[in-house]
Amino acid sequence: MAARPFRFGLNLIPNGSREQLQEVCRIAEDTGYDVITVSDYITLDLPPAGIKAWSTRPPLLTLAAAAQATRRVQLGSYALNASLYRPALVAREVNALQDISDGRLEVGIGAGYLKADFEAADVPWGNASERVGRAERLVDGLRAMAADPVPPVLLGTSTSELMLDLAARKADIVSLTGAESKTEFSRARLLSSERIATQCKAARATAAGREADVELNVLVHAVHLADSARADPPEFPNVEQPSTDELRRLPGILTGTPRSIAEDLHRYREEYGISYYTIRVPHMADFAAVISAVR
Repeated sequence: MAARPFRFGLNLIPNGSREQLQEVCRIAEDTGYDVITVSDYITLDLPPAGIKAWSTRPPLLTLAAAAQATRRVQLGSYALNASLYRPALVAREVNALQDISDGRLEVGIGAGYLKADFEAADVPWGNASERVGRAERLVDGLRAMAADPVPPVLLGTSTSELMLDLAARKADIVSLTGAESKTEFSRARLLSSERIATQCKAARATAAGREADVELNVLVHAVHLADSARADPPEFPNVEQPSTDELRRLPGILTGTPRSIAEDLHRYREEYGISYYTIRVPHMADFAAVISAVR
């Protein structure tokens, strides 16, 4: 089976002006990114990314502004907290966004991991099974009510086996964060390469029979360009992380020259099956050099 083509996405946490948002979107499109996605938070405190806000912009509304500023890139949520949405209302907005963007939408859905968002929205936190159940109902409802063509659905997970199983069964794109958030990003723990490999293998096994149609995505936590392929990866304050040697094996921690990182991406596609990488805005310019090296 031929290797799936690479796709590279830029993830925005929208809390600036419309002009700032649209300028970033235009730059991303011009520098080779394939997808622009928007996160879904009400409250937000991400120390490693240097972001703290109350509150951020609604993701689907933000994507309408991104659609107006771009022509080629796909547009998506990364990812809607399923507990905060009703299927009929999401389907209505998705149908409108498909029209506005000329069919460039993909819909990312997650089970939600920040308790503060649930509290702010006055929504019961529930246990993992309940939250994953809400995600499944949102996926099913969206697909039942969305106009043709139904946009691709991304389902995101960190360490939840229930969510990984759901994603492998029902998603077009299975997204891995490569970290365990423990309800607060500031207490995150990076997963080992062995754990990520296990997740990818489990996703492919569960998707048996349609695995060729399932795309694997990973969130990139850091891009560190250096003069050498053996440069030390960066450190992350307030985040539990493995050894330096282990960091070099993580598909969500990219360190080296643009050419060596490009080679790493080819290797990760062979080893893990990951072909879709999502980059955060602080690493946007550095990763653009990697995109050029890959292509």
